[in-house]
Amino acid sequence: MVKVVAQGDMTVQSITIDPAAIDPEDAGYAAGHGCAAVQRGSARCFRPGFRSHWPGHGRHEYPRLDVSGRYSWNRLRPSKKLLDELERMPGVGPKSAQRIAYWLLNSPRDSALRLADAIVEVKDAVHFCSRCFNYSEGDVCEVCASASRDASTICVVSEPRDVSAIERTAAYSGLYHVLGGALSPMDGVGP
Repeated sequence: MVKVVAQGDMTVQSITIDPAAIDPEDAGYAAGHGCAAVQRGSARCFRPGFRSHWPGHGRHEYPRLDVSGRYSWNRLRPSKKLLDELERMPGVGPKSAQRIAYWLLNSPRDSALRLADAIVEVKDAVHFCSRCFNYSEGDVCEVCASASRDASTICVVSEPRDVSAIERTAAYSGLYHVLGGALSPMDGVGP
């Protein structure tokens, strides 16, 4: 059970959540219950002629309930945009995107800004090596710049992540050439 006490101007005074009703592993579900309770309570307050505004909006834009009656925060524009962008990442489906989004929303603003800064910094600083097309912060990568590497041997790999995998073995001391993807004539991907 979720109990929300609000003033007439829709400011929330307290939220009480029964611990037995919420799975401790799913904080997002608890947040959804709290918002749904606020919405249900505020819906009872509305009468013809009664006007109130959600903070920051010039019209009624309250959190909505989905068809099942649960609060669906991902229908709000910024949340939907975040979920869409997270789902575009490889290996991130709708559930994973929602877990990441809830983590971002529940973490301090500084954590989210540090993550955003790290993403922007890596996009600005890292580019392809001019010799082998591996990832590099300078003109050439560390492998190409190393004098201890055997320049008579070149290992051709598909992706920069393949270089990392081979380097972890510490069994190869030559140079690399990164193709930037696999050739697949069956799929129409040629040289």
